[in-house]
Amino acid sequence: MNYYKLFVSNLTRKRSLFCQKPRVRALGGGRKARLLEAKDKLFLILFYFKCYPTFDVAGILFDLHRSRAHYWMLRLQPLPLECFREKNGLTRT
Repeated sequence: MNYYKLFVSNLTRKRSLFCQKPRVRALGGGRKARLLEAKDKLFLILFYFKCYPTFDVAGILFDLHRSRAHYWMLRLQPLPLECFREKNGLTRT
């Protein structure tokens, strides 16, 4: 299993972490997501780890508000490490 598939499986498993409160609007209501696919989220977090841009710069590059860039960085940071541990059979220390 490659890292992308592990990232997607961990992302779907941890989806409850991203939900802050119960849904008020029906599905399809509200603002459309900027980071719609898992590959966009993976690219965002890998780019962040490689370059460490400010949230203003990351927001401009990924067409997000800086607060949303910060939101996604906080929630996506643990996932690549978990994928690496899962792939290589490492335990948490």
